[in-house]
Amino acid sequence: MNSLYLHVIIGICHKHKTPMLSSRTFRYLLNLILLLGGIILVTGFARANKAGSESKQIAADTALQAFSNEITRFYPMAAGIVQEDSTRTIVMDTKARQLGYLLYTSPYTDHVEGYNGPTPVVIAFGPDDRILGTMLLEHDETPSFARRVEKAGLYESWNGKTAEEALAEEVDAVSGATYTSEAVITCVQKRLEIYIGQKKNKKADVWGIVRTGGTIAVILIALVCFFFPSKAKPFRLYLLALSIVFLGFLKGTFLSLEGTYHWLSTGFPFATQWLLIGLFALAVLLPLITNKPFYCRWVCPFGATQELMGKLSRRKVHIPPQWIKVLTSVRRYLLLLVVVLLIFNVAGDLSKWEPFAAFSFRSASVWVLVLAGLILLASIFVQQPWCRFFCPTGQLLESVRKCSPRNLQHSHPKN
Repeated sequence: MNSLYLHVIIGICHKHKTPMLSSRTFRYLLNLILLLGGIILVTGFARANKAGSESKQIAADTALQAFSNEITRFYPMAAGIVQEDSTRTIVMDTKARQLGYLLYTSPYTDHVEGYNGPTPVVIAFGPDDRILGTMLLEHDETPSFARRVEKAGLYESWNGKTAEEALAEEVDAVSGATYTSEAVITCVQKRLEIYIGQKKNKKADVWGIVRTGGTIAVILIALVCFFFPSKAKPFRLYLLALSIVFLGFLKGTFLSLEGTYHWLSTGFPFATQWLLIGLFALAVLLPLITNKPFYCRWVCPFGATQELMGKLSRRKVHIPPQWIKVLTSVRRYLLLLVVVLLIFNVAGDLSKWEPFAAFSFRSASVWVLVLAGLILLASIFVQQPWCRFFCPTGQLLESVRKCSPRNLQHSHPKN
């Protein structure tokens, strides 16, 4: 269809002897305009939807509903609340006796984000100044990660402790929901620091250092392989394995539609996701500069898993060239479908559109696990089927690569 439009336009220009762009230049400009236009359109609608949600939340806060979820959960006999300046919210019974008080982490920790947004928490205290429990409030976090944190019992980690004891408590992140649980822990600790007026003496998180350090090392190795591909072949298997272990299972550092859309709609949380944002910058800038794919070829842990699965069998299913052409176009239309659904705010949970959340298998939905399993099974007989035919994130990065200025001088390289 694009070729038809192109020939029509070129024909019109030739008929009227109008100075025209070359076919390659026209395609380059068309890709650039479509990409920028799509980003602006999705970002605009995302921010508009978010602004509408925030307006509704402000209206609800203004109403000051006395029997909100956090109050009825921790104080069944509550009859009213009293706001004690900006430090805490007192909960009263029918006889005006104090049942306890609440500490809200927002707005003090609004800059702290999990995998997909801020994680506002409320800390409930009893009349004896000991914690009754904590609770995650309304949020934009990935639902499966939020459920995983709750099932792991993270919110009960501080129960029965005073603010001082809770602040001194060493609480570990939840495997399978690392970003979310780390954000919740940070919110609780920072709010307690503000309340009691002291800083937490933090011990070195050795396991966290290993996860982060290993992930950085894998990205650096991938960069070396990207710039010196001819010398990287003997080390490719090791890179694939390290990518799966560190970026996939241990750190959960992978690009996705969900994360990209969240950044476009709310901004980039550099303080908490600097490593993932840095990887995103490399995935965008390197193809623009070199006209070569970086993330999909050298980093993506799910792509690495498919490639390793493919080595289990040398016999592959033969797909006719005409079917290859049809299948290759599927991911373009899939990305277009997601964009349209996002514009109308009906895309739902974006983490379920891709199989990447399967690395956090303890929190992933059944659908995501089944999707990932089917793709990996197919990878034994078909070379990287998700990457080649279906991946909308890969298509987005490919669209960025096609906007490289080098496309004006060189033909597109093969993926």
